[in-house]
Amino acid sequence: MLAFTFIVAVGAGLLFGVAPALRGSAQGLVVELKEGGRGETVGRARQRLRSGLVVAEVALSLVLLCGTGLLLKSLLRLQSVDLGFQPENVLVMRLDLPDTRYSEDEQRIAFVREVIGGVSGLPGVSSSGTVLALPFTGMAATLTYSIEGVTASDEELATEYQAVTSGYFRTMGIPLLKGRTLSDDDNVDAPRVVVINETLARRHWPGEDPVGRRIAIGDESNSLEIVGVVGDIRHFSYDRAPRPEAYMSYFQDPWPMMGLVVRAETDPLSLVGAVRREILAVDSDQPVYAVNSMDRVLAESIRPRRFTVQLLGLFAGVAIALALVGVYGVISYTLSRRVQEMGIRMALGAGQGDVLHLGLSWGLKLVLLGTGIGLVAAIALTRFISSLLYGTSATDPAVFLAVSVMLTAAAALAAFVPAQRAARRDPLAALRYE
Repeated sequence: MLAFTFIVAVGAGLLFGVAPALRGSAQGLVVELKEGGRGETVGRARQRLRSGLVVAEVALSLVLLCGTGLLLKSLLRLQSVDLGFQPENVLVMRLDLPDTRYSEDEQRIAFVREVIGGVSGLPGVSSSGTVLALPFTGMAATLTYSIEGVTASDEELATEYQAVTSGYFRTMGIPLLKGRTLSDDDNVDAPRVVVINETLARRHWPGEDPVGRRIAIGDESNSLEIVGVVGDIRHFSYDRAPRPEAYMSYFQDPWPMMGLVVRAETDPLSLVGAVRREILAVDSDQPVYAVNSMDRVLAESIRPRRFTVQLLGLFAGVAIALALVGVYGVISYTLSRRVQEMGIRMALGAGQGDVLHLGLSWGLKLVLLGTGIGLVAAIALTRFISSLLYGTSATDPAVFLAVSVMLTAAAALAAFVPAQRAARRDPLAALRYE
């Protein structure tokens, strides 16, 4: 990468240094004397080249700014999506119970009961619970299900399956919509029950109350009574719609792997040491890993999108700086070559406003031309980032308008500075200018 950057830098220096040198050396002395004589303006060809470069800089800046604006708006909309749960002040971690020590269901249940009891009693802990697969970790258990009288393919009759303890819903802030949630009394000696999410309820019982209905998950022998309906959550990512999800009591289906969730009253990471000690007090050899706050888990899930916005924003910033410097340089150079002309104008009665208008109008023409070209290019090119956008059109008019206005205003300011300096020049000094 360093070698590539070095080659590009040297190549650009040679290209933009040698090209004008060759152009100057190819012209005859008479041409130089004509273009460099007293009172003459710069040659039209050179002026068009400089103006063309400025127009290109403005157009490129606009394309990059439009891309950045679209990605930024998409990121903001993504972060405002209702996840279905409350991630604030939630501590999460993973536990895997080894089969060598927890081969029996009773052993796993006893371990979880002790851990939940100890953690829930810690100062600063509001509630705690366990779940088979934590949200936004890329993990899930998908099982097929069957409902009496419903026939469909296995792909259509598939649900995300969770084994949870009673405190999971309260800890994560998942709302109860109908019926009840699971309790510690839903154990191996009690009737087998399940809580489903709103998506699953709406799929098979639209406009009806599914509480009391039965659903078989995994195989037909695992028939469960639906006792409640909870709100949907986005389990995998911000931009992936909720899928059907079923929650069974951990004490009726104890899995060896689980995620522990703890709702704290303050900073959840301050409880890591205390929670870990409670787990080790139950089993000193039990490993705890993937310890984090839920907020950080969510932030990590959109880190690639945020990085893309930051990277494109950096490029857009550099492009804007180049465009503004280009506008300033061209206007300043053009007006410096027309000092005597402006002196004559002012001597004949032109005011500072007329001179200011002369320089500013020239700069605005370049900016508006570059903006127009940039808008056309942006409309054609931003469709290539449509797959990175969420809830935002690749040709969002609000973004395009805001970017155009912002860039035009900044470029107009860059043109105003040299134009104002030229307008304040003393007419007599301008007439004597060499």
